Amino acid sequence: MRNFLCVSLILILISACSPVRQTAGTDPLTGKLNSPSPCFNGTFEKALYKATLDIKKQHMSGFLLIKKISDSVLRIVFANEIGMTLFDFGFHANEFKVHYVFEPMDRKLLLRLFEKDFRQLIFDVKPGNSNPIMKTQIQIECQAGLVPGKIKISNPGIKMNLDLRLISQ
Repeated sequence: MRNFLCVSLILILISACSPVRQTAGTDPLTGKLNSPSPCFNGTFEKALYKATLDIKKQHMSGFLLIKKISDSVLRIVFANEIGMTLFDFGFHANEFKVHYVFEPMDRKLLLRLFEKDFRQLIFDVKPGNSNPIMKTQIQIECQAGLVPGKIKISNPGIKMNLDLRLISQ
């Protein structure tokens, strides 16, 4: 009986902690980005947002640019008001690439969280991870065929809030 409990516990831990590989957001045959989210449709080119990012007691504000570079490349850049880049992420075909991240924000958990959140926001990918720290709530105000006017991404597990208000398209 004791061995059965140990084996069961190990199997549960292994299956609960296994990474979920999601390739949604790209067409596996062509490698092109497809955007099933109704707010970031096929005509989407770029959007500039006024952004505020709160992580625990740290507050950052600036501008977040989401731009479709080509059919297979999408970039997300967050810079403060004086022009210092805080992060620059790219979605290239099936991969997430960190082009630059401000050193205090260069944490594996935070980068994975940003990847998951932006993939969910732009490509409408549903998360498959049951980790309570990775639970994120995304609220979007958008009209059909238009880029979202307001976006709020919050994660109570790490006390993170990202508020975006559209400036221009």
